[in-house]
Amino acid sequence: MPNFTVRPLDPADVMLAYPLVRMAMPGVSVSEWQRHVGSLLASGGGVLTLVAPDGGMHALACWKLEQHLRRQLVLKVDTFVALELSHRAPARAALCDGLQLLADELGCSTVLFTLESRGLVPNHSATLDAWR
Repeated sequence: MPNFTVRPLDPADVMLAYPLVRMAMPGVSVSEWQRHVGSLLASGGGVLTLVAPDGGMHALACWKLEQHLRRQLVLKVDTFVALELSHRAPARAALCDGLQLLADELGCSTVLFTLESRGLVPNHSATLDAWR
């Protein structure tokens, strides 16, 4: 299993993550992606990335904090993209572990994946409108 590093997306590296975003949403423009990251960061959310030892970005998850049932704080993931070459899905597993650690650090009761983030429903617009 590769030695991945899970880390927040540095604002200077927004464009390094863009190819992964385009895998999930081909219609997303550079400016839409940049605005979305800015909006996430401004609202207390962020983007968690998975980086290989060679510096290549293999996965990302866009997240934000939300209050849910019984006013519990949850870490809501609305975009989850992993570049996998193995059916064992080591990148997906490592990023999920990182999201759980982040949720624990932030006092969240759970990590909530939207159906769209899991690729279970199609994005009707294939743009960042779904993120708004």
